Amino acid sequence: MVNEERMRKTFTDLVKIYAPSKGEREVCDYLKKELKKLGASRIVEDNGGSINGGNAGNLIATFNGNAEGLPSIALTGHMDCVECCRNIEPVLEDGIFRSKGNTILGGDDKAGVTAILEGLHLMKENYIPHGKITVIFTVQEEIGLFGSRNIEKEYIQGIDFGYTLDADGPAGSGFNGGPSPACARKRVPAPSPWRALASPPAPTGVSMKKLPATWAPSKAAPPSTSSPTAAWSTEKPGAAAAKSWRK
Repeated sequence: MVNEERMRKTFTDLVKIYAPSKGEREVCDYLKKELKKLGASRIVEDNGGSINGGNAGNLIATFNGNAEGLPSIALTGHMDCVECCRNIEPVLEDGIFRSKGNTILGGDDKAGVTAILEGLHLMKENYIPHGKITVIFTVQEEIGLFGSRNIEKEYIQGIDFGYTLDADGPAGSGFNGGPSPACARKRVPAPSPWRALASPPAPTGVSMKKLPATWAPSKAAPPSTSSPTAAWSTEKPGAAAAKSWRK
């Protein structure tokens, strides 16, 4: 049975740790200790402890299977949070955690990490039969999935099924996008009395299209901007980008 008091303490401990993207060192060290207590047979921090200029690598722990013929599964979440995640004070009201109001809560993805740790506790305490389990805590998810993209594959071999705990909804749900910043620019010609007399102004607007997280800038030239009523721009903040133009 889930130990709710333990889960509340684990979650509270985790969200109080400052862990922005590229600054996951403290939470990584905390999780290493927890995974060791839980009996991991191997704990590895890949990429020499630094990815993309950050101060931590992906944390990968292996738990040996205790029964024959069962599949090998992976459980994964990420260690980083979006800003503002410094000095978070979680408040529990009516069974729901909220931030005090001047920071984020950090449930993304500290809630998922907490759930994985609690599952490992239950597996150990109740002697649940299982195959090999690989726990993967990645870095820099919030700024472009850099941890996942750079994970050292030698540590994640022989996995039959994988589950990511980083969203709500029923088990088995898949997501291929999420909220992200985007930018659009446009140029509008100065009003012309002669043009106004000649014809009514053409309709204008901006259309936005969200691209997938694996988006890469196209080598093709952008639409022509020779006309004063056409403009085009791209901006790739983190894992997602937007392309927009006005004609």
